Amino acid sequence: MSEQTTITTMDEMINSLSREAQVILIKIGLTWESFVGSSGSWVNRDSLIKLVKMNAPWSANKLTNKGQGRNGIIYSLVPLLKEYDLVRVIDGKNFTRYMLTETGKEIIKAMLFRCYQCNETRECQRCIITEPDVIRSIPCSWVMNCNHVISECDGCDENGIKVCWSCKGNHTCQSCIIYNR
Repeated sequence: MSEQTTITTMDEMINSLSREAQVILIKIGLTWESFVGSSGSWVNRDSLIKLVKMNAPWSANKLTNKGQGRNGIIYSLVPLLKEYDLVRVIDGKNFTRYMLTETGKEIIKAMLFRCYQCNETRECQRCIITEPDVIRSIPCSWVMNCNHVISECDGCDENGIKVCWSCKGNHTCQSCIIYNR
């Protein structure tokens, strides 16, 4: 989907999907609660973001956060992906690896379209103050450190001014980073 940067509404995103992806997304939507609801095998948004960014075969552990959420991936997400042929299974010596198909990537990106952090504006809401064009000019807290090197500091810009911790000063929402490329 090379037109990702021009898609601004949920309807445009759904219309941009292939017909096959639209049908699968409808089927998943109708049964999603039975996959993740009452069983406690919840799959978080970060795992889906990791999944769509994977360019090489991956194991279930690659999608977890230090092992957290593994049951949701193994017992909910992977069976769902297998059921709709959204993933290829690649057998390994010690563990099974997987690779998303093109339709699978479309589906996961569609599932990540809705962003509650920025309400689909794709702009970081944390660093927007009362006036949208005003940027905070708070000195970086590390400036008082005598060893502070501005060019190497992740917490400030080239002038030593503190940048938003959420977006690192680029005003791009990190929760929906997939649609910001």
